[in-house]
Amino acid sequence: MATVNPLYPVNLPEEQKGLKLHHFDTLTGKQLTPQEHPETVKNSLAEYFAQHYDHEIQFRIGTIEENVTTVADLTKHDNLSLQFSSGDRFFFSNDETLRDRIFPLPSDAAAYGSNVFTECNRFHCVENAKVLVIDDETGENGFGLDPEQAKRLVADCQGKIDNQLHKDLGNEAHRPFQFRFGTNPQTNDPVHRLAKGTLAPRDLSQYTGGESFDLILPTSSFKGRRTEDQHQIQPGVYHWDFGLGNKTDAYSNRQSLGAQVLGFYPKTVETEISPIVEARLQKLAEIRENPRELALDYVEGEKQQRQYQQTEEAFLPHPEAESEEDISEISQILATDAAHYGQLLEHKKVTDTLEQYTQKQYKQLAMGQAIRFKGSLLQAHPDLNAGEICDPQLPNQSEIIATRAPTLNSNGVITLTNTHLVDSDAMKDKGVVYMNPTDAAAYLQGDFDGDALSRSVFDLRIAYERADLYPAFAAEVKERQVSAAFLPSMTIPTATAIFPLPKMRMLPELKTGCGTRSQSMPMR
Repeated sequence: MATVNPLYPVNLPEEQKGLKLHHFDTLTGKQLTPQEHPETVKNSLAEYFAQHYDHEIQFRIGTIEENVTTVADLTKHDNLSLQFSSGDRFFFSNDETLRDRIFPLPSDAAAYGSNVFTECNRFHCVENAKVLVIDDETGENGFGLDPEQAKRLVADCQGKIDNQLHKDLGNEAHRPFQFRFGTNPQTNDPVHRLAKGTLAPRDLSQYTGGESFDLILPTSSFKGRRTEDQHQIQPGVYHWDFGLGNKTDAYSNRQSLGAQVLGFYPKTVETEISPIVEARLQKLAEIRENPRELALDYVEGEKQQRQYQQTEEAFLPHPEAESEEDISEISQILATDAAHYGQLLEHKKVTDTLEQYTQKQYKQLAMGQAIRFKGSLLQAHPDLNAGEICDPQLPNQSEIIATRAPTLNSNGVITLTNTHLVDSDAMKDKGVVYMNPTDAAAYLQGDFDGDALSRSVFDLRIAYERADLYPAFAAEVKERQVSAAFLPSMTIPTATAIFPLPKMRMLPELKTGCGTRSQSMPMR
């Protein structure tokens, strides 16, 4: 049985936890952060990897100037050499060979460097664990499972964790999570490994003839060792000590569609969206000069948001608040005062809060954010057919409208049938929605690692809602799917074509950076 320990000793003071990362200018070498205030990154693979070595491994972050910084500027600074990069963050270390031990190909240190320094909510060291690795394309598993049956256990970057280990790690029952996984060199596997994706808690022995496993991982989750490396991950049974981080728990919330989606559907905007926006504008105009009514509107909005979060058991605070405590305090004050006394409506804290609330309301209406769909983490399920989706909290066999940001054309919004699964475990999962993997890939740019394909460009949370609430929207979506307006093939530009990123995105050994790798979808 696997044993679990936290990354940090229980009695370690909070201020001593995490990597302390100072920023410096790669042109001048000057430190940019105050000595006493470095950036702190906690619960990361970088820290887990560094603890493996007897010598102290230090990291610093180099900044660049677009169109000014050259490859020569990224060579060495104060005996620190460039090891990893993530966007415009360049990670230097005093260990010159760390990158080579984790990523034999320098380009992988740019493509996957961010994963080394991803901060997780929780991170644990797991010892004496048993892991089954399955090729999610062929079903090869090295354990004797039928390949077709083995393929059903995994998807692209989507695996499973045994219920007991899930509990030992401090996770909530029935709630999948995004993970970061790493191994240090050990007797039965002499190299570092890195993996990412999502894990769903299950009794794994039900899939393996009663034999106990702690994790089932797809080969697609492993990053950085490709076919040219003799240590490329192979399907099979592994006995590992590893580090495992919970990056984010799966959760549901409300997502604004925005003008990007609605711009493809003029009939919907005219017949369904505009009346909603106009009605809200009319109400705001009526209550803006009435502090009591405006305060009650604010309280009602907070109440609806909280009711939804409680229903969905989401972990996130209100998206527009500084903290949970601030929301609770100001809402309670306004609810009580506006309903009974009206003595605090002219207090500066209250007037500032209501003015900010009003401005946000107008801004959201102007940006097409009046329509909010449910948002959840997308996961694959092999029992769903083409055209099917599963959210247990929505009516069985109801029609669903689904999309995922960014919506590049009318291919990116589809109608599906909500089909409740026979799989009782999946029906208990929290914060996720299930789809047929082929549909997800064809229409919603979907893999299932729970992360962005490129920073701030593609997000694996999908937005969806019952079609009967927006019948004109559903009809126009179908019309575009069956008419000449439907685009038969989706063109997905590179990240740099959508949002300009720094051109200097290469390691010294590279001729081209990860931002210009190809015209296909960027690597995860």
